[in-house]
Amino acid sequence: MTTTLRLAALAAGAALAAPGHAAHVSGGWYAWADAYGQHFQAPSVEGYVWIVNGVVQRSFTSNGGTVEAGPLVPGATSVHARGTAPYGSEIADMTASADLATGTIRAAATVIDGGFPSMMASGSGRLRETLWFTNTTEDWLPIAYRVEVDGAISGFPAGAGGQAFFDASARLFVPESQGCTALAQCIGFEPFAGGASGSAFRAEYRNTAGLAFVDPLGNARFWTVTFNPGHDVSAGLFDFTMAATLWVPPGETTLTLEPFLYFPACGGQSGTCGFGNSGRVRLGDAPAGLSWTSESGVFLSGLGGGVVPEPASWALLVAGFGLIGAMARRDRPAMA
Repeated sequence: MTTTLRLAALAAGAALAAPGHAAHVSGGWYAWADAYGQHFQAPSVEGYVWIVNGVVQRSFTSNGGTVEAGPLVPGATSVHARGTAPYGSEIADMTASADLATGTIRAAATVIDGGFPSMMASGSGRLRETLWFTNTTEDWLPIAYRVEVDGAISGFPAGAGGQAFFDASARLFVPESQGCTALAQCIGFEPFAGGASGSAFRAEYRNTAGLAFVDPLGNARFWTVTFNPGHDVSAGLFDFTMAATLWVPPGETTLTLEPFLYFPACGGQSGTCGFGNSGRVRLGDAPAGLSWTSESGVFLSGLGGGVVPEPASWALLVAGFGLIGAMARRDRPAMA
C-alpha cells in the first residue's frame, strides 16, 4: 500500500511579512517525525511514514512492513511516527517524535539482523519554532539556548557491516532582515548592529569515525559543549549539552529555532539506538525587561515555565529490545 500527500508548507503560517519593517514576523513552526524500517535485500520489506503537524506527508509499505503515525489532527503540535520491517525472525523498527510543548525531539531504533547485513532503520524528530522577543530596556539582554542529547547505542559492530550514525542539531536563524529592529539590530551571539545571525551547530556521530561537532556557518566559537558524567563515547553512551548565549537588542525582534535529531542509519547488524530521552530544547530564564512568545503559542508551555528539567523517563515506542538477547542465545542455521 502506498500513500503520498504533498507538503504544502513545512511551517504553519510561513507567509512573508508585508513590505516595510516588522520586527515580529512569521518564521513558521512545525512538529515533524519520520520513521523508516527496511529489509534491503530481496525481497524488500519496507515501512515508512512522515508526518508534519498532524498531516501524513508520505507513507509506504511493502511485503509486510507496517507504519503508525499520529495524531492525525491537522495543526497538531506533537506528533509521532513508527516504521517497522519484519522479515522472518529479523526486524528493523524505528520510532521518532516531536513535541513543541515540551521542546523534545526523539528517535529510537531496534534492529535484529541474522548476520548477513540486511536490516536498517532510519528516521528523525524535528522542531521549528519562531520566537517573538520584546526587550523594554535600553540595553542588549542575554538569554541562554541549549539542546540536550541523552541516549545510548549498542551493537552494530562496524567491522561486520554495522552502521550507527546520528546527527543532533541546534540550528537557529533570524527570518530575513524583517526580524530585526528598525536600527538593523538582530538577535545574535554578541551585541551588534548588522545582518541577521544564524548557526547550524551540530553533533555528528559515526561508529566508524567517532563523535565530532561542526558548524558550517562559522559560529562554532560561540557554542559550548558540556559532557555530563554519564557520557562515554567508547561505551556508546551520549550525554551532552550544546549551548549558546543569545543577545537580544532593545525593542522587538524575531528568532527561529530549528533543532533536529536524525538517524541516517542504524543497522547492518543487531543493536539499538536508544535516544528516547533525547533532544531536549531549552531556554534559560529571561532577565528583567525581556519577554518572549512563540508563534505556535505552545512552545515549552508543558514545562510550567519553560526551563524546568524534564523527567528522564519516556517509554520507548519500540517493541522487541529483549529479542536481541533471545536471538543471541538461539542456535541459528549457517547462512550462505
